[in-house]
Parts: sequence; C-alpha cells; structure tokens
Amino acid sequence: MGTSEASAFCFLLGYRNGGYILQNRDSLNASRFYGPPWTEYLDCPWNTTDIETCLTRNWAYKDFRKTCDAHTNDAALKCRTDEYPEYEVKLIGGSLNEGQLRIEYNNSWYSVCSLRNNWRDVRATTAAVVCRQLGYMNGGEYRFITIDQPDLWIGLDCNGKEMNVGQCNYFMTHTYCGPIGYSNAVYVKCYEVDDADRQMSTYIEDDGRALIHRNGISWEICSNTWGDIEADAFCRMLVNSGGVETYLPYGRVPPRSGVYNVISNMFCPRGTHHLGDCFYGPTHGDGNHFYNPWEPSICKATGEYRAQRIVVGGVSCS
Repeated sequence: MGTSEASAFCFLLGYRNGGYILQNRDSLNASRFYGPPWTEYLDCPWNTTDIETCLTRNWAYKDFRKTCDAHTNDAALKCRTDEYPEYEVKLIGGSLNEGQLRIEYNNSWYSVCSLRNNWRDVRATTAAVVCRQLGYMNGGEYRFITIDQPDLWIGLDCNGKEMNVGQCNYFMTHTYCGPIGYSNAVYVKCYEVDDADRQMSTYIEDDGRALIHRNGISWEICSNTWGDIEADAFCRMLVNSGGVETYLPYGRVPPRSGVYNVISNMFCPRGTHHLGDCFYGPTHGDGNHFYNPWEPSICKATGEYRAQRIVVGGVSCS
C-alpha cells in the first residue's frame, strides 16, 4: 500500500489532502488491533474518493486463506492536513530520456539511493512515477550505478500512481548510501515509443508458463511480481482480450534454481495494454549483488508463494 490507498481511506475520514502509510507499523502495539486481517495487496487509483474503485488480490473471507501471518503488518496511516509537496527531478549523465536520477529538495540536488540491507530497495513503481513526471508515457527501467564522489542522498519509494515524487509514501534524506562506496545510485531509462527495448511479444508454453520474448530471448515471470494488471496486458498482446494471472507450483514446471532468464521486478500501471509500457527493475541477489533488469537473475518467491512452493507466473486468457 502507498499514498493512493492511504488517501482513499483518509477521504472517508474527512481529510481531503491525502495521507501516508506509516513505515514503522511493525513496531505498533498489536494489541491495539481488533479482529483478523481481511485483505492484502490493495490497489487504488490515484485521487480516488471511493474504495469500491480499488482492486485487491486476496480477500480472507472469499479466498479462504490467511492474508497475514500475524498483526505485525496491519496497515496504519496518517492523514495530511496540507497538500503534498512537489519536487523537480532530472536525469543526468545519459540522454534526455535516461540518466542518474536526481531530485531537487530544499534548494539542493540529491541523488536517489537504494540502501542495501537496512533500507528498502527502490521498486519499479518508483521509475514509473519519475518517467510520468518527466512526460514519458511509455514504460521504462532502472538499475544501480556507482558514482565517484560523495553526494547528498534521498531514499525514495513510490507505488507507481503518483504524479510527483513529493507524493510518494517514503521520502527521506540521509548521508549514507550502501556499504560499498557509492554503488547504489539509481539510474532510470524511460522508454520512447520506437525504442527497441520496448518491442516484445508474448506466448504461453504447453505447461502454462507465461513467456515474454524480447530481443531474441525468452523470459519467465517470477510469481511475486505477477498480478491481474500484468496478466491482462500479456493477454491483450497475445489474443487481444483480457486475462487473469495464475501461479504454477514446482510440480507443474521443471524446477528452477540459480540464475536464469526470469523477470522478478515488474510493474504495469492500471490500463496497460502492452508490456513495453511496464516498468522493470533489478533483483536483489545474495549479499550486496543486484541483477540488472533484462539480465539473467533469480526468483525469490515470497509470502504465501514461498510457503506453497509457487515461483512461476502463468496466465489464463479469456
């Protein structure tokens, strides 16, 4: 959840300036919460005033599954009494549509950092907000680069629907970026309509795997990055109709281990009809290593998918 989901609930409470999901919710006293968790993976359009317009993947009463193992992840939010701030962004050291990401904050330019280990990783959703703010309406990708000099740093995490990085749920300045030099600076590439990187096709294997074909290489999809919106875009490319995601257990496909052609960090905005309009990011490997997007990586299934030994994304097209 992020600011779009928090803002939907804040509106119901009478606050018209949006809100944030609190980041320290794990430390909240669980005894303050009542009843079982009802749902997870809530996804609301930006500026919605009606939670009926939100999508959710798992409803406890409907899907007959536990949505959370404990109350440590219960959502808590803070509603704003003033408007979101707005910050300028730019990409340097590349071209007009790609480069190291910089944000102007308090009259200074900061580099965006993903701190390994003790800070959250920048997600593909963050690249979506940056490209949208810069006026690019197709997909994109990001990776980490090393810069030579010390810098001012900002940690940033968006859920992909914000109009400006100042609306993102996690925004914090700090003076440290990663345990190995300055190797965590974020580099963003926003796709243009005719980019070769945006050209891709889709097909379904006999065992049900959803595969993306790009630049002569086929890619599987990791279950923890696969959802209804991504599956719908996949099917529209394949048969010009909608679809829903499926998750294939180990028994359905050959076991996978180690590094192989798999997409593990992917985000498609709602309404996407082409996977070239989605956003792709690196995957955290072992230790301090990251695999860049569109290079062989690993699939780390999380939560219920790990418990059920589900790691491969499939699709059912209507």
